[in-house]
Amino acid sequence: MNIRYALLTLCITLGVGFGIVLSDIIKAAGAGAVIQFAAWEVEKKWNSPEEKQKRANKNELDRIKQLERKQEEKRRAKQKKEMEEKANDKARRKYELQKTCNFWKKEYSKERSSKNKTYMDTACSRR
Repeated sequence: MNIRYALLTLCITLGVGFGIVLSDIIKAAGAGAVIQFAAWEVEKKWNSPEEKQKRANKNELDRIKQLERKQEEKRRAKQKKEMEEKANDKARRKYELQKTCNFWKKEYSKERSSKNKTYMDTACSRR
């Protein structure tokens, strides 16, 4: 009788063990199927015409924004250059006026005529 109980216990233990292993195999296969289905759904959505159009629209919008940024950079560079040229022109004009004033001061110191005085006063008042 002891042998029967030992065989019964062995059969039950093996049955439970095989059941657990079989259950784990079924769970893994099911999980793999779920993951595969989810991947298929994502790929299907990614390749849908609507999603392709959205991506194309976004790419076009990004391209337009990039062009606008470049145009803005060009506009700012042009504006900066114009301001620098204007500042250079102003400095050059001031330099020329100072030079003219100094010239007429020297001329007036050489020859104290009313004509030279008038030229000197006019040139020096412009600075």
